[in-house]
Amino acid sequence: GKRHGITPEEAGEPSEPISATVTDLIEMIWREYAKFTPAELVKMTHDEPAWKEARIGVDPDESSSNVLSAETMKVFFTDVARKAVPKSKYPMPDPVEVWQADLQYERSGGRGVPLEEVMRRAKAARKS
Repeated sequence: GKRHGITPEEAGEPSEPISATVTDLIEMIWREYAKFTPAELVKMTHDEPAWKEARIGVDPDESSSNVLSAETMKVFFTDVARKAVPKSKYPMPDPVEVWQADLQYERSGGRGVPLEEVMRRAKAARKS
């Protein structure tokens, strides 16, 4: 129901502080998608597999509270991220895995694997 966009007032303030990782991700998404109108963004998301999957058996004009599959979204966006990474002769760490590792570390209060360690392991894997 937001084909005309969401105003800052509707969005409100975040319920918790936003980490640098999430801020960087939001800025990256903004740079890429700010050029599209709300209606174009709606059409794009409605063409994605998770949306289509959640709408199976639901009439086109019918409202639905079906949950989008996190696994379907992960597969789709992992593929998108891999296609966006330029090909090189050097193996690249999966950007989705790096981001997930950083989020896991932040959410665990620093008890997970820090991003620096993920990158160190990726560099070591390149050399072997």
